Amino acid sequence: MLINKICPMCGKSAFLRINSDQKKEFKSYACYGGLIQEKLKSFNDFEREFVKTGYCPECQNGLFMKELSRGENHFFTQNDIRDDVVEKFINDIAEVYVDENRVLDCRKAILSPIAEKLSVNEKLLYLYEFDLENEFEVDLDTGKVTEIK
Repeated sequence: MLINKICPMCGKSAFLRINSDQKKEFKSYACYGGLIQEKLKSFNDFEREFVKTGYCPECQNGLFMKELSRGENHFFTQNDIRDDVVEKFINDIAEVYVDENRVLDCRKAILSPIAEKLSVNEKLLYLYEFDLENEFEVDLDTGKVTEIK
């Protein structure tokens, strides 16, 4: 699942990748509130600050003089998306997965071999944009997209 926020300091759209356990914590926090440190226990400091304020990691670094370690970085921005690759993917799937009524079968498209050229973040963003996050998941290590049963 992705959490998307526009940073109030720099105006960039930032995304946070969260796993299924974090998703449960986030939903509970969003619905019932409470102290963020108690509700979002599996989130690191940067992730909690992002959820609460929307500050992207770069702006948090400038504000708090603390750097996010590589192993803890589950963020990406639009700059991390390869526009040329995504555009080619969209054009290629349009040739195969658009029916006579000009409707895209976005479910078949993300499972197709054409989608293999997308990065993990690009696949996650595709699922987010087409509201398919509850139907499919992306293995963060292999990039394989599977249907959630």
